[in-house]
Amino acid sequence: MSNSTPINIIISGYPKSGTTWLTKLVAGILDCPAAGFWGVEGDNLSIEGTKKVSPFRCYKAHQLYPELSEYSMNYSSVIYVVRDPRDIVVSGAHHYTFLPSWLRTLLRITIRSSETRHKIFYKLTSLVSIEKRKNEMLAQVIGESKSPSKWLRHSWSEHVASYQDQSGVLVLRYEDLLDDPLAQCKQIAHWLDHTIDDDQLESIIKQNSFDQKKSQHLQHGDYFNHRHMRKGIANQWKEELKQGQIDNIQTACQDSMVEYHYL
Repeated sequence: MSNSTPINIIISGYPKSGTTWLTKLVAGILDCPAAGFWGVEGDNLSIEGTKKVSPFRCYKAHQLYPELSEYSMNYSSVIYVVRDPRDIVVSGAHHYTFLPSWLRTLLRITIRSSETRHKIFYKLTSLVSIEKRKNEMLAQVIGESKSPSKWLRHSWSEHVASYQDQSGVLVLRYEDLLDDPLAQCKQIAHWLDHTIDDDQLESIIKQNSFDQKKSQHLQHGDYFNHRHMRKGIANQWKEELKQGQIDNIQTACQDSMVEYHYL
């Protein structure tokens, strides 16, 4: 394939599963641009290294597996990251605004600065109790929300199942990436048939560490991306969710949670 035709690699996952982090890790492994959100314009969070010259492009995605082919671009490989849905509920509750769509639209129309707009979004969100936001996020994850957002309109189980056992898809667990990023990055490099030594991988992992990236966003005054990165840890659900919330998630997502060793 010629350099004029990019080789597109898609890194997908349910929202708040670590797709942005993994996209930048894979882009580092291939030394190529992280080119943004697959099929969506303007997602600056997942754009990095655009001046790099490479036949590869890495794209972040939240679509179901069948939806990836709906866009005009072709892709050659897919890497899917799975995260414990209990932690997704906690992370999403702290991240998403859950503001009415009419209010979000009004703010977009009246406030041109995305930085100012996001600050107002999250200031308004802080007026809603965290428990209410957890319950709303829980409803999204188990597929019972009455007003699902664009990327949360499918349940976690449905999303995960759409990628399971698909040829040409490498499935990784977010928790394994946290526990042993070197082993997981070596697996990614092998999957992509890309040769890279351990020292290079260690450097890429360090450059894309949670603390390093969050510090960079703070230094650059990047409010949105700094806030997007909250903790980046596993098992926070044990401290933040009530037993009833845990039971609801585990009942609705049981089969896939067993499959990926969360139960």
